[in-house]
Parts: sequence; structure tokens; C-alpha cells
Amino acid sequence: MAIAAPRGRGPETVLLEEMPENAWTRWALGRRHSETRSDIVLPLVLTRGPLEMRAVFRSNVNGRLRVSLSDTTLAVVSVDAGGWQRRRLVASGPASLGDERLSFTLEPDPETSGPSPAFELRHVGVRSERPLFLGPRVLFALLALPLVPAFLVDVGVKSRRARGLLLAVLALAVLGLARSEPLLALIYWPQLFALASLGVAGALWGRTLVVWLWTAFMAAEQRYQTGCPRVAAAVLVPLPAIVVSIWLAATLDTQLLKFSPATPNDEILYWHETATFARVGWSGGYYVVKERPARWSVTHFGAHGPAFPALYGLLGRVLGWREFSGPLFHLLFLAAGLSLYAFLARPSPVGVVLCAAIVATFWPLILYIPSNMQEGLHFALAAAAAGVFAALLGSGGRLGFAGLAALGLTATYAVLLRPSWSLLVPLLILLLPLPARRARLFGFALLLATAGLFWVFVQAASPFPEGGFLFVNGLSNPALLVGNARSNLERVTTGNALERAQWLQCLVLVLVALWRLVAGGPSERRTWAVHLGNVGVLAPMIVVFYTLESGGAFRLLGVGLFLSLLLLAADSSTVSRRLVIALTLVQLAVAPYFSQALTLRARCFPRTPERVAAFRNSVGDRLRYAAGRSPWCNTLVAAHYPYYFREFVAVPAGIGLSMMLGESGPLRSGYVLLDLAAIAATPEATLRSLGGEAFEFNHPGLAPVRLERLAATNVGSLYRNRDLACPE
Repeated sequence: MAIAAPRGRGPETVLLEEMPENAWTRWALGRRHSETRSDIVLPLVLTRGPLEMRAVFRSNVNGRLRVSLSDTTLAVVSVDAGGWQRRRLVASGPASLGDERLSFTLEPDPETSGPSPAFELRHVGVRSERPLFLGPRVLFALLALPLVPAFLVDVGVKSRRARGLLLAVLALAVLGLARSEPLLALIYWPQLFALASLGVAGALWGRTLVVWLWTAFMAAEQRYQTGCPRVAAAVLVPLPAIVVSIWLAATLDTQLLKFSPATPNDEILYWHETATFARVGWSGGYYVVKERPARWSVTHFGAHGPAFPALYGLLGRVLGWREFSGPLFHLLFLAAGLSLYAFLARPSPVGVVLCAAIVATFWPLILYIPSNMQEGLHFALAAAAAGVFAALLGSGGRLGFAGLAALGLTATYAVLLRPSWSLLVPLLILLLPLPARRARLFGFALLLATAGLFWVFVQAASPFPEGGFLFVNGLSNPALLVGNARSNLERVTTGNALERAQWLQCLVLVLVALWRLVAGGPSERRTWAVHLGNVGVLAPMIVVFYTLESGGAFRLLGVGLFLSLLLLAADSSTVSRRLVIALTLVQLAVAPYFSQALTLRARCFPRTPERVAAFRNSVGDRLRYAAGRSPWCNTLVAAHYPYYFREFVAVPAGIGLSMMLGESGPLRSGYVLLDLAAIAATPEATLRSLGGEAFEFNHPGLAPVRLERLAATNVGSLYRNRDLACPE
């Protein structure tokens, strides 16, 4: 049973008396002698939570033994000269731990005299409340070990190139083990034995089994030449839910029904906007920045427009809207999008396998399903769009009049949801099966409609200050676009492993598309033109008009890449299938880094809801929505970072959330959340008592405003704006 980390105190040292041996992931280090310092590279990934270690050591002097992880001290224990000592160290571990250096440093007492200080470690153990996984380097090494007996027995690899590649993989595996922990085999010998046995079995009988399976598979491929949409739908529809559930259980020991939006700021904003639409429709308070509403007074929603909260809010009216509803709705729309893809693209058996591999290993998809961000819906739209393009290219089914009408409505909604979907409109115009003259007229009308939808989005979304969205305000400031593109290009090469892998996939896809446009036939060129017009246009547009910080490009570019991968899987050409396999292997190569990234979602799966419950109890019924009064009277403005707190899920639906105070003039929001420490740190900002619970608030750029304190919460003090004539 794991021991919880002590609260409110630093690392604690406990003398070990009874400790079950089977509860530990151990390093059998043998005896490692050191004068004053010994370092061990931990080949593990610790998902989260308290870290507990056991060390058995001895020293020839009295003093202290400092245990550090990289540059962070975990514990300091006293040591006595003499025999072996056993210590259990309890401390809060980092959010993720992979191939990091665990250091034991001997600090002898100042009055120590005699022999040179030295100590000796016998073994070290590590455990945690959360699972421990092998780090990327060691994971690769262990997975490559079955190749050793396969190489020795000879699997029939005759070419020098194949043997050289096999030897290179083995060399990398050995290097990975050597750089992590040479005696790792002493810990994982059962697993290594099983892997070696699999390698021998594969060498002896694997080739026959592969030939038999390949023959059966090719027979199915010939039988279902027109595709197997029912099989594809049966495989793809439940797959995202299964994969996400496995990852959450293995990495965070949780499930989707325990989700609660907790990532500032967009995730909490989307959740509360949807809750408001589900309850009061268009009559809620304002979701704005610096109290600047949209140009159209009918919509009170934020800078991303009303499309997302309106759709999920309508569904929430029917099915209910709870903290965990967002991920479930994502899965519902993904099921619809993948079903449309299955019946429009009609992938063959090989295509079904490739599609399943794409869905199961596409990390942006798996990462953003357990969230309340828009991406779950965008991935569903990408799956449906891949089916539409496959049908228009002739590799899948056909679109009738009803299909074209549904396509028009869906495209309209997609552009209102995120204007970047308009980049696909020219591709649709080129592929629609219409006579030349009618196609030109229809295409011109479609481009005008797209421009009109873009204008509607700008009018319906509240403005975002400080430059706003660059695709709205950047065209009038070329220098701003150039500076943004320069910083984004630097980020491409310095981002995390998942981001760099995604950019590599896009680059490979664009290069192959350019190659096939030159060397391919007419029908093949149409297919690769779609990929070039999708990823080849979306990627540079993101670099110029968006920001790569905080995973922004990872989300947006992932949607376009997902569309192209599904479209490639529906294509029966050898080039497309080999490209899908290559890009999927890139995904698999960064799987350990995805595991670490998923641990950051732990905040959305709280073990205890005390913070939200404390906020709800503090506020009570003092913060409430009232129908019929001004939307500003139903708006709460948060004046301190991060503005949208996870506690805001307890704010009543219908109350709008405004970020930051207004730029000038009187305060417009009916409720104000202030942090007294933040006010004290702001020059010229004061909160002067007028007696009782009444205060006068002065802030740079604002007219003085009278406030009445309603409650003190765990994220600041809640006030009512007494200068705003709001009925009680």
C-alpha cells in the first residue's frame, strides 16, 4: 500500500521496519561504491502523485545523505558510520519522470576526521500511487530485444540492407540500455525472457504464420473490392472510446466520467458557455474580454463565437449538461463522423486496418477527447470531410442531392465554428461533378457565401484586444504577421517531441504530394492536390496567422493531418498505403512522450472536489442568474490571473464570465471577483472601505465604482457593483 505524501511539510524520512517486497519496482544495483556521490539514471515515467523510495546503504563516516532528482532535493537523511542502513524516503515527485538523474550525495559532519568519506549503495527501490512506466529510451531498447534471437536463428533476411538495418536497431537498443542502467536486465529478467522467447518463436514459425495471414487477408481484399463500410463502421466507431479509456486507466488511473474542466482559460469558458446556452439560450450574460461584447447584440458569447456552445448546448438541453458531458459529446460526434467516413469512403479490409491504426495512434485526437475544448468536434468534422473527399474523388461512394445539401449545411456550420475550414472550399469547388459553366457559377457563389460566413463570424464573436486574432486584424499590420511568423518558425524546431513529430509528418506528406503531382497520372494528381491544398495550405497559414505556443498549432494542424491520413487510408494505391504506414510509425515512435503529455490532463480528473465545493458553499445564493434583467447584471468579471478558475463550474448557468477589467469608463459587469493581493501589487489601484461591506474601488482607466462585498471565496472576494442599477 503506497504511503501518501505528508501535507503542509517538506520531505519526510522514516526508518524502515516492515515493507512488503512485492510492492516495489526495484533496482538491484549490486554494490555501488562511491566516495561522496552516486548517480542513477531512472529509466521510468512517473505519471503523478507522491514518490516513495527505499535505499539500503552504508557509510564510513557520520553525516547526511542528500537524495536529489536532477536539481530538486527530495530528502535528506542522517547516516552513521557502521553497518547497512535501510531508509524509506517519502516526498512529492514531479509530474513526469523519464530518464532523469537520481543523485545520492554524502555530506560528512564538519568535525569528521579519519578515513576519506565514502558510502556504498546496495539497492534502491521506487514506488508511487500511480503506475510506473518505462521511459522512451528503455522502452525502445526492450521492444528491440526480440530481434536478437531472431537475428541469431535467422528469419530468412538475406539482403545486406535488411541485415544492416537490423544490426542498427540492435545497436541503438544496446546503447539505450547502456545509457540508462547497465544492470536493468537484473530487474526485468522475466519480461526479457518472455520477449526473447517471442523472438525465437517468431524466428521459427513467424514467417509461416505471416504468410498464411497475408494470404487470407489478400483473399478478403479481393472479395471486398468495393469496400466493407459496415465492418469499417463497426471497428472505427467504438475505437476512440476504447483507446481513450485504456490510456486514462493506465496513465491516470481514472475514467471519462470523472472529468471536470480545469484548464484555464478556454476549456472552462467553453464549458460554462454551453451550460448557459443549455439553460437560458441566448439570454445569458456576456462572455467577453475587457467587457467588450460582440458587434451583434443578439450573441453574448466569447471570442470564438457562438457556434460551439449553441450546438453542445442544444444537445445538453436534451441529454443534460454535466462536468463530464463534453468528452462524451465528443465521442458521440466522432461516432457520427467516423460512420459517415465508413459509408462514404468505403475502405477495403486493408484500409480498415490502416484507419484503425490511425485512430488508435493519432495523439492529438486521444489527447483532446478527454477535454472540453472544441477539438473533439473538429476531429469528427475532419472524419466526415475525409469521407466526402473520398466520394468526390471516386474512391468511395457517391453524393446525391440530399448528400450535397447536408454537405452545404455542415460546411456552413464548420466555417462559423472555425474560419480555417474555409480553406477547403476551393477544393470542394474543383471536385464537384458539375458542368464547366455551372461549376464556375456555383464556385463563385460558394466563395461569396464563404466570405459572408467569415463576416458573420467576425460580427458574432466578441473582439479580442491586444491585436486580437491575426486572421481578423493582421492583414492591416504586415509587420505583426512577419514577427509572428518568425517566432513560430523558431518554435517549430524547439517545440516538444509531439509537436516536432507532427511537423515532420506534414513535411513528408507535402513532399510526397508534390512528387506525385509531378510523376503521377491525372486521377492520381487530383487526389494529391487535395492533400496539398489541405495540409500544404493549412500549415503555412498557421505559421503566419496563429501562435504555436500552448499547443495551439498542435490542435489546429492535427485536424488537417487527421483528415489527410483518413483520406490516404481510403486510397488503394501503394504510395498512399506506404505513406500511411510511415506516418503511423512516426506516431508510435513518440508514444512515450504522449504518455507524459497525458499526465498534464490529471488536473481535469480531481480525486477530491473540495475546491469547487468550497467555492459553491462560500457563494451560496449571493451569485444568481435572474431572467429579464440586463445581460451585464448577469455578468461576473474576474480581475486577476488566470481569470477563469476551475471553481467557475460552480457559477450558476446564465451568469456570463468576463476576463479582465474594462479599458475605460464605468465598470459594466454586475459582479466582480477581486484578489486583494493583486490589487495591492497594481499601481494606483485601491479598495477603500466606506463602512460595513461597502467599498470604493479605484483602478487605472476605470471611473471610481462602489462595490458591496458578498462573500470571500478561495479564489478571491466576490462583490456586487452598486453603481449598476440591477434589480435584486
